[in-house]
Amino acid sequence: MEMYDIVAAGCNADEKTTTLLGYKKIFASGKDFRMSDLDEGAGKTGDAAMFTGSDENGLAARAKYGKFILPKRIGVGRSLLARIKDNDAVLCLPMERITSTYGLVRSKNIYFMRKTFSEARRFGAKVSLASMAPSAQFMLSTGQLLELGKMITGNESYVRESIGVVNRSISGV
Repeated sequence: MEMYDIVAAGCNADEKTTTLLGYKKIFASGKDFRMSDLDEGAGKTGDAAMFTGSDENGLAARAKYGKFILPKRIGVGRSLLARIKDNDAVLCLPMERITSTYGLVRSKNIYFMRKTFSEARRFGAKVSLASMAPSAQFMLSTGQLLELGKMITGNESYVRESIGVVNRSISGV
């Protein structure tokens, strides 16, 4: 199965790095697709491929526009998950919240990510696991992303399916 990843704006993933990490393509925010931050007043129109923000109601309202929803809080409510499922959007869980933190914060992030993933699966919402690396230092290989995903989901087939969502949802943008 071909694997894809998403990184944050400013993270440079050239073709050689992409191949070395084991991906077919790494999508970069701002370069390959547009991400709109609702907390900064953006995202009033449907021209973005990904929406991010703290306000779950705002994210839920834009689920019909965006192919990806990236909440700033890992633990999300059931109403947002229901809107994501109903509008065939994708919930993005960034592994960067695990790789760039430590101690109690990392444990809390793992707990909420695991809980959010299981709730999303129960609701039938699509979930994407992506590194969302802010810099090359935090980029993950396919093996690392699989192992982190197995820690979150407990199931390798769910992880492989969640990594594949990236291409089906963003590649046409």
